[in-house]
Amino acid sequence: MMRVGIVGLGTIGRAMCQAIDRGEVDVRLVGVTTRGRERAQAFLGGLRHPPPWRDLDDLIRHSELVIEAAT
Repeated sequence: MMRVGIVGLGTIGRAMCQAIDRGEVDVRLVGVTTRGRERAQAFLGGLRHPPPWRDLDDLIRHSELVIEAAT
């Protein structure tokens, strides 16, 4: 299973996280990063399998694919 990280939790980034969390795609979400860490953690807490918030360098190290989700 591919390890994916997401940069940005705007509309698109949140939708991607939710789709992965629901199992709609066969990838593993290993982390996210965004400027608003507190807001991100509040959103991630609502997922069934919340990934950790990571800084960008850590996200890149743990991911096979990094998606920059700009809205």
